[in-house]
Amino acid sequence: MRRRAAIALLVVFWLTARSAEAYPIVWTFHGTFAEPLDEDFSEFGIGFDAGDPVDILAEIDSAAPNLCGNGTGNGAYPLSSISVNLNGIASTQTIVPGIPLSAPGFIEVNAAFGCGIHFGGLVFRLITPFQPFPPGYSLILVWYPFPGSTLQDAVDLAIPFGPPFASLRSGTGDVAQIAIEDMSIQSLPEPSTLLLAGTGLAVLARRVRCRRSSRHARPRE
Repeated sequence: MRRRAAIALLVVFWLTARSAEAYPIVWTFHGTFAEPLDEDFSEFGIGFDAGDPVDILAEIDSAAPNLCGNGTGNGAYPLSSISVNLNGIASTQTIVPGIPLSAPGFIEVNAAFGCGIHFGGLVFRLITPFQPFPPGYSLILVWYPFPGSTLQDAVDLAIPFGPPFASLRSGTGDVAQIAIEDMSIQSLPEPSTLLLAGTGLAVLARRVRCRRSSRHARPRE
């Protein structure tokens, strides 16, 4: 019985370790346009004023590859998906599985100007296609200065550092600045892993209870 309980416990530990290998990390940001748009997008039916709400959700896999290479002192990690809502106009973009460069955006840690250039900041770059704007526009969130160089540093330090500088950008510069008012981060272990781990714990607890019951049920000699 002890051997079976030990095996069940090892299964739980193994499942817990697997859950730590890869899981979604989700950042959410809420803010408002700090100013009207600097460019005329009337032909696209777009117009935002100061105070219009902005909501951003960016998701990345905890095991996302570092496109700069590990041990380089900087990192560029592909986002799994982004969802943006600009005053009721919503857009969602997702990565093509297995193709990192198809990502709808990147988390750049100490690498905003390319791998090998130590920028000293953290950047969320949400790139095109970014609806409802025409190609060539993106949302940029910047923490500067920022001491980290890995995705884990971004997870651990971005929230304590406070709201980032944010803007809507074209190829020539900022179109409008965005004031980020609230942000949060959440790690979400896979439901299947949690279910299996929970099952393992339940089996272990049941075996322990059965063992105790059988011990108390033994007749005295």
